[in-house]
Amino acid sequence: MAYKEHQQVKQTKRHCSYFEHVVRKQQEQALKVRRQQEERVAKQVEYGKAVRRLVLECQDQLVHKWAICFEAGKHRQQDMQKPPDCNGQLKRTRMEELR
Repeated sequence: MAYKEHQQVKQTKRHCSYFEHVVRKQQEQALKVRRQQEERVAKQVEYGKAVRRLVLECQDQLVHKWAICFEAGKHRQQDMQKPPDCNGQLKRTRMEELR
């Protein structure tokens, strides 16, 4: 009887040891998965920040280009509203000199 009880105790210890091993492996796997998810989220956040930064840079460049185009158009409009320049007068003077 003692031998049978001894064998049962040994088997119970083996089962307990195996169970602890399985639980430890599951915990390690769960921790690994959690870390991978955290890394993935961190990379996604960094990517989002980089995309946001690029979009803002592009918007700034567009605003700058639009401002330049607006100023150029404004100058053209002002030039068109100016009285005729001396070019016409200069041409007439030259024509008279040639005659």
